[in-house]
Amino acid sequence: MPKFLFRGSYAATGMKAVQKNKGTGGENEVAYVCKPLGGTLDVMYFALGEDDVVAIVDMPGKSHVANLCAAVRARGMKTSVLPLLTAAEMDSLCTENVNYQPPGS
Repeated sequence: MPKFLFRGSYAATGMKAVQKNKGTGGENEVAYVCKPLGGTLDVMYFALGEDDVVAIVDMPGKSHVANLCAAVRARGMKTSVLPLLTAAEMDSLCTENVNYQPPGS
């Protein structure tokens, strides 16, 4: 199943929920939201910096990730997502020949 790196930043209301429910409550909530979408939470970390939360989730596809983001945003979090590739997937991509010529070359 494809893996995605989920990054999130809390609004004030979201941070209040973390203070109330603690970090494990937030982690459990993300895992709970992933399940009906056919996905799972691999790991979640709280961070100090531009992002408040980073997580790796397994999801069936992009539309499922979009649903996850919409659900989390509705709870007071700004999100961004990056699709992840394994080393084997990257190896496979490196063997493919792509004929590309930049404009004007």
